[in-house]
Amino acid sequence: MTLGQEIDGFVEKLRRQRDELKLQSHLFKAEAKEEWDKAEARWKKLQARSGQARDAAGDAGEDIVDALKNVGREIRDGYEKIRKTL
Repeated sequence: MTLGQEIDGFVEKLRRQRDELKLQSHLFKAEAKEEWDKAEARWKKLQARSGQARDAAGDAGEDIVDALKNVGREIRDGYEKIRKTL
């Protein structure tokens, strides 16, 4: 698997989690809404950077993937907190 494919797969998995929670967003309590807003800000940042990272993956390699994964983990953790409050 190339780094570009790994980035795409990682972002796609987060997108699916995000879409599932977005459908349930009408159930959000205030605490979950706050966490959702944080996760959304991180999601937008990840989306912006993932395209750049995919393009540069051949040059910078693992460092870019690691940085994206860290942001992705933060987003995933936020989604899990939201899911637990629903």
